[in-house]
Amino acid sequence: MDVLGTALSLSIINTKIVDYIKVIFGGLIKDINPNWWMLVSLLTGAAIGWFADINLLSDVVVNALLGRILTAVAIGGGASLIHDVFGK
Repeated sequence: MDVLGTALSLSIINTKIVDYIKVIFGGLIKDINPNWWMLVSLLTGAAIGWFADINLLSDVVVNALLGRILTAVAIGGGASLIHDVFGK
């Protein structure tokens, strides 16, 4: 699988992980701001992307570390985008 397909798959997996976290902890915290769930999605996606060691921007960004960080953020942010578009 190419890097873009891997990032998309990880983004979808991250969406499911955040959904499970919402089910588990959403009942405990009734008055949570919905923006916090976006932060949870970003952080879990960033962790998944970082440990997957992928770089979507290897051809564009010279610094490999910066490319990995931006890819990890894209995976975390992509999960909320996919959830917003297809989750309704």
